[in-house]
Amino acid sequence: MVMVQRSVRHQCWRNISGTIARICVSAIALLVHATLVYAAPDVVLMPTGDKALDDALRSSLNVPELVHVVDPNSANAQQDWQSTLRTEQLRLAQILKGRGYLQGTVNLSHLDAISKPAALPPLELRPVPGPLFRIGSVEVAGIDDSGLAALRDDVRSQMANIVGKPAQADLLSYLESEVLWRVMGASYPLARVSGREVVPDPATQLASVRLVIDKGPAARFGAVTYDGLKHISSKQLESIAPFSSGSPYDPELLGRFAQALNAMPGIASARVHLADRQSPDGRIPVNVQIAERATVPAGIAFVGSVGAAALAFAIFALAFRQLAIVGGPSERRRAMVAMDIVLLPLFLAAAAFVLLRLGEFAFPT
Repeated sequence: MVMVQRSVRHQCWRNISGTIARICVSAIALLVHATLVYAAPDVVLMPTGDKALDDALRSSLNVPELVHVVDPNSANAQQDWQSTLRTEQLRLAQILKGRGYLQGTVNLSHLDAISKPAALPPLELRPVPGPLFRIGSVEVAGIDDSGLAALRDDVRSQMANIVGKPAQADLLSYLESEVLWRVMGASYPLARVSGREVVPDPATQLASVRLVIDKGPAARFGAVTYDGLKHISSKQLESIAPFSSGSPYDPELLGRFAQALNAMPGIASARVHLADRQSPDGRIPVNVQIAERATVPAGIAFVGSVGAAALAFAIFALAFRQLAIVGGPSERRRAMVAMDIVLLPLFLAAAAFVLLRLGEFAFPT
């Protein structure tokens, strides 16, 4: 009996000690995990030697904001940080290319070992710009029709102005917008850039630029519709339009039309838009959105003048009456009382007229 009790006590003690050991192991594991979480590593952007380029890259660096994106307690913290930093690495490389360094890259050191940030030096983002490429030649495809000779000459003169300049993204965007504007001005309002290619030549440090223009069908002006008109008639606006339905499309005419509308005294603002699609006969409708100026109708102005005159006359009569009562003889006082009896109905009639007219404008039927 004594042996059985000892065995039971021994077994219970083993169970208790095993439970305590497992709890201690779990606590130690949690403590280790808390001290070895994937803390955000320090990321240093290394200089390139070009102050303007360094300032542009430093102002575009998103790493300080990305620290708050990755959860350090997540089981995938290491993979999340690697993905985030690789994305930042590629984005900075695109910034280099956008500034004319078409072969620029950004290297990131210690990327695969960021799971132990305490034992590593800071991560380094090291930009490698390479040579600055300049525009060597520009080719515009899609405007080869025989009737577009003048357009091609205009585009060539524009392209000649940018040859030799750095192949930066903003300059290429400017080139695209200028070419599109000229194509649209040749009665192709739906023209768009369907392809673009920039090919750098390391041997000459020049870049060949090729734009492909989808000019779409030629168009003519369609009917003009007006939205927002209240007191101005559409016929009055049609008389100042510098184009008519069926005339060849010209964006300069649209600009002149918008300027003429905004110069009218009764219009606060006017916006002129083209429809997104052409009609089967090649016409593009024009829509004009009008915001008229707040004006006082003539009836209300007349009512206001009548009310002001009645009020001024009543004040004058009242002042004259008071002076007569205070200082005049009894006959004059009686005359003033008689004048009050005559003026009161007139004043009430004028007030009633004013109220009725204001009610007509406030609640039109």
